Amino acid sequence: MEYEISNRLSGVHGSMIRELFKLGASKDIISFGGGNPSAETFPCREIEEIAAKGLGENPVSLLQYGLSEGYTPLRDTMKKYLEKKEGFDFENNELFIVSGGQQCADLTTKALVNEDTLCLLKSLHL
Repeated sequence: MEYEISNRLSGVHGSMIRELFKLGASKDIISFGGGNPSAETFPCREIEEIAAKGLGENPVSLLQYGLSEGYTPLRDTMKKYLEKKEGFDFENNELFIVSGGQQCADLTTKALVNEDTLCLLKSLHL
């Protein structure tokens, strides 16, 4: 059976980012881009021990999606630390543990930028 690619995809080429990642994978190159830390810095043994303990004690909580505001015990621990060390007040404030830079940027923008400002930025192509 022969398949045809749709017209909208016929002119699509490979991603430049993908090509850069291929270059960065070379042992001869030290990449300062793409968010790739040096593999030698990974604490693999420690992560293996923590994962084994977590999967042994409570696998369901590790393998399911959690609360969008972050893992409750981590949030509670961070709140106590920030209250004690930095003087934060969580009586009228909240702490979110985000999953990555995109989520952080999205939530920060939603909290600090009004919708009409976003429309103006879009119309200015910013």
